[in-house]
Amino acid sequence: MKIEQKQLLVFMGKILCLLTFAALYAIGGSGDFFGGQLWIRRWLAPFILMTGAFLFSFDWRFLVAYPLMGAAMCLPYGADTTWEKILLRGLFGLACAIAFNLPYALRKQWLWLMLGCILSILGSIYLGVLNPAPDAITEQGFIALLIGATYILGAKRKETK
Repeated sequence: MKIEQKQLLVFMGKILCLLTFAALYAIGGSGDFFGGQLWIRRWLAPFILMTGAFLFSFDWRFLVAYPLMGAAMCLPYGADTTWEKILLRGLFGLACAIAFNLPYALRKQWLWLMLGCILSILGSIYLGVLNPAPDAITEQGFIALLIGATYILGAKRKETK
């Protein structure tokens, strides 16, 4: 198999893992599925993403991030006033940004870390406060895509020479 064919298969696997994470995140936040089981959002969805990132990289740093990912997902983000929503969504996005991008901080990949933080924080605030999505499932799924994108897409094996 040629190099770019292998790269495409790896990319498709990462995207499939990211989509599974986003779907589980959205399912866990909805009362229509299994009576609103938040453990699906908080622990199962990050576990799937963490497992995928580890299998694509075999880097222990992706495993270390898992408890922080689950803890970040437990933070509240709903409020009555707009400023409270912005603050809580910002804190939620920041906690997710730190947790999900910990491997890149430990690797000293600062630009990738900054990209992950920007996507997580701004996505959480914009989508969570302004609600531009047509429905809650789409909104939650899109927030999850932004939170998890850099975590899984940046996972790669160390290059050996």
